Amino acid sequence: MAKSNTVVEEKFNNKNEYQISKGNSFVKQMGRGAEGDQNYYTVTRLSQDGTSPNGDPYYKREVILFNNTSDYKAYQAISDTNKGLGANGLGVTIATGSTDPNKKSFEFNDKANEITFLNDKRLNDIKNNSKNQVKDIVKNENSAVKNGVADFTNKKKGNTKDDSIDAKKKEADALAKQQALDKKLARGKYGTMFYPSFIQKSNQDKLKITILKPKDPNSSPNNRKKFISRKVGNQLLPEIGYIDPKKFPDLAHWSNKSGKYTGMIQRDTFQRNQNKIYAAVDASGENINQPEFDKTPIGHITLPIPDGVTDQNKVNFGSGTLNPVQKAVSGSALKFLMGGANEAGKDIASIFKKTATNPDTKKALSNLIAGSATGIDTDELLARTQGSILNNNLALLFKGPALRTFTFQFILSPRDRGEALQVRQIIRAFKQSSAVQRTRGGIFLGAPNTYELKFMKGNTNAHGFLPRIKHCALLSTGVNYMPENSYMTYEDSSMVSYSLSLAFQELTALYNDDYDSDNNTPTEELEDAIFDSDFAGQASSRGIGF
Repeated sequence: MAKSNTVVEEKFNNKNEYQISKGNSFVKQMGRGAEGDQNYYTVTRLSQDGTSPNGDPYYKREVILFNNTSDYKAYQAISDTNKGLGANGLGVTIATGSTDPNKKSFEFNDKANEITFLNDKRLNDIKNNSKNQVKDIVKNENSAVKNGVADFTNKKKGNTKDDSIDAKKKEADALAKQQALDKKLARGKYGTMFYPSFIQKSNQDKLKITILKPKDPNSSPNNRKKFISRKVGNQLLPEIGYIDPKKFPDLAHWSNKSGKYTGMIQRDTFQRNQNKIYAAVDASGENINQPEFDKTPIGHITLPIPDGVTDQNKVNFGSGTLNPVQKAVSGSALKFLMGGANEAGKDIASIFKKTATNPDTKKALSNLIAGSATGIDTDELLARTQGSILNNNLALLFKGPALRTFTFQFILSPRDRGEALQVRQIIRAFKQSSAVQRTRGGIFLGAPNTYELKFMKGNTNAHGFLPRIKHCALLSTGVNYMPENSYMTYEDSSMVSYSLSLAFQELTALYNDDYDSDNNTPTEELEDAIFDSDFAGQASSRGIGF
């Protein structure tokens, strides 16, 4: 039987596209059928069910049931062409199976369950009979066909395959159920809000706060369209599916199926290689740091720039000590880790050798041992007995980065009912989005939403003289409903004024290369290579500003 890399029609020895079981030994009376007839019969229809990746055919079987003798005889009398249609209105297909590894070799359908006289024993008889019917069909076929239908003729092999598929389905169902239970009970959209009402279209400077949620990892690749269209280096990627290899030579070999240069990557080629293309784009730019790469905006809040905007860049430093004994022992420990026990042993031996010749070291070690045995501080023993302490080599040491915090306070004084409702929605959005999220099963708790804060100059441009802020968590939301310390409302009971306090903290630490090149000095005149375009950490699109 010829092999092919594409799905083709497979013929049996008699050149038919299908075979149907026949003969008294395998098409036999199976028991009581419909009212007034004591018999029902089954036949098995065998046909092709596609091909494997290497071109070998998969086979499909269909079990057709006739619930009386007359229908079965009428079916046997029809032409081969009409039999190729399946049950042909005379019977009903009650089971199917496939040699495709992703499909069960035998499975009853819903119609079988609706037939009242088919109890468990009769269903099992039908399954076993179908195995024998397939054997009867292929007994005169070539070895390739016989081997191809082994799932149908070998009961153990077929059951093993079906059990494996059932187990995978059960596992997948359990995972889907757990994922449904673990799904966060959280608001999905917050909309677009703004205060005061005119600020949306105004050219005045403003603070735009975007509420973010993690992007679904199982979402469609088309959701990355916005990402793929962003800048890569100094080039702007076109729309998804059409990337010019002249601008991106590393992608040129994906131009078409034959490998010939066409000048563009076609959509079908793009879809086949999208992960590679995304990886190449990621490697040539900073797109992975863009908000839309792994976050989805679910709400926007625009407010006036508050008074008293400050930032504080901090780094954690702390005092550290290391006395001579600790230094010697730590050096030995390092040699043990790097060079093995022999080097460490020699080093420790030299320390104790010095003990015998150096009185100061001998006294220090004696007090160290005595202090360890009694629980008394070594320096305290030395001070009492020798009038001195170990040199602790006190130094200020770098401990690590610190996360910046930003605190803003807004006075929201609605002037009409529209603004009053908008203010209430804004306060609600901050409170709700910063709250811990529960899951449906109640086993886990989800993190609150995160935020992107951007000071805007007008409606489109980032403010050049205010800080740029990384993604933040909202640590606290404070509302004073009576900032004037007196209860005052409008006719609809909305408060005349609110004081809103927000405390944000950046999610990631601030690093040297998070800053853009110097705004006042041309890049080519900078001595430090940190602003070179080849520098791995260069942050032309995600810079912190000044």
